[in-house]
Amino acid sequence: MTSSPETGPPGEAIRLTIPARADYLRLARITIAGIANVHGFDVESVDELRMAVDEACHLLVGSHWHGAGTIALDFLFADDALAVDCRATLAGHREPPPAYSEQILASLSDEYQCSENGSTPHVRFVRRLAVDRE
Repeated sequence: MTSSPETGPPGEAIRLTIPARADYLRLARITIAGIANVHGFDVESVDELRMAVDEACHLLVGSHWHGAGTIALDFLFADDALAVDCRATLAGHREPPPAYSEQILASLSDEYQCSENGSTPHVRFVRRLAVDRE
């Protein structure tokens, strides 16, 4: 894949770190929308990616988060796909995330995985760029 002014360079990585609070999730949604737009995702896919990053963050912090912590999001566009790695570093009690968050993420992404290592939950999802088949 080659770079063009309309699509941006392949393999471009962006990291966003935000406090693990709901009022900062807007930054994650704006960031993924901007990246997806630059790389040629259609409007519907951009909206779905915004929802996917929101659900990924909810999976990280669970419901009713009342502690300190950060969420780090790594966005990488390569091979006509946008991969998003999300990790949270949390201090405090974490309620389990709602079961439907994982179902929503599954429906909005081409692949995803969730894992946890102590107080560091991790969610990764990938959305491929739709190719015009006309």
